[in-house]
Amino acid sequence: MIWQATIAVVGFRSTTILFPRFDRYAETPFEGTSMAAPHVAGTAALIISQGVTNPAAVEALIKATARDLGASGRDNEYGYGLIQPRIALRGVGVK
Repeated sequence: MIWQATIAVVGFRSTTILFPRFDRYAETPFEGTSMAAPHVAGTAALIISQGVTNPAAVEALIKATARDLGASGRDNEYGYGLIQPRIALRGVGVK
């Protein structure tokens, strides 16, 4: 689950244009592939920016540095686990 600052549901109408106001945001939990995909893509982009350009190597690094959750190894609930961009980048020499 990812906690994200987003537009508060209170007072929100899809037909209204909302101008930036600090009182219209709320911390809201989101989960699922729509939240996971951009985080994994961002991690992959950071790894690629450090010179690891082979897609299989990027994938292997993300999987190898993920924190295992749930049942040991890959499982249907957590996949390979929680990605850890900082640890993945340390794996390619970034401190």
